[in-house]
Amino acid sequence: MYMLNMLFNFNNTDGLFSSFLDLTTPADPLKNSKRWLRYRGPAIPDKDNPTNPGPNNSSNWDDIGRFNVLIPSSPHKIALRFAPAPDTPMANLPSAGATLECAVCYGRPPVGGGNSASPFRDGPIVKTTFIVPPFARTAGEDAWFVPLDVIHPSAFASDRDVTNRFEFAIGIIVRDATTTPQTTRHYGEDPEDDVGG
Repeated sequence: MYMLNMLFNFNNTDGLFSSFLDLTTPADPLKNSKRWLRYRGPAIPDKDNPTNPGPNNSSNWDDIGRFNVLIPSSPHKIALRFAPAPDTPMANLPSAGATLECAVCYGRPPVGGGNSASPFRDGPIVKTTFIVPPFARTAGEDAWFVPLDVIHPSAFASDRDVTNRFEFAIGIIVRDATTTPQTTRHYGEDPEDDVGG
């Protein structure tokens, strides 16, 4: 499993994810924003059981780099993790009951060796869009974990080894209903995802 870790400061209203890199404990991959992490935990991640991969356990993940990381085209599950940045003051953190809503859309221009807009499929149909309705964090956790799907080998040219760059956009809405009036924040990013090779 590969997971993109995205952090945000709930006090900010500019719609930008944090570029925060925790230089005091760089060995903690979950404190690094806009980074791809590779799963190395003891259990096989299960898309339908989000707690299985231990998305909030730093020891389960290796930081493999910022955007444009090459993800092998053999079947791998892709997930996203959203959390308040570690530098967010306690007074500005969303409450335990805050919800996150997420939209992800893949696409790519028809150039190079790629033969689809997304590395995900539902049978013969390419899947480009994931809409995740509002949900609360797992009890006791400080982050939201959003599993997407498994990379499908048919998304790649079969006659040669190529690297396919898939562009995608992420948008989230975080709502803290315990505040009066309700506090709502929007964040967006357009990372790139290199798959294949």
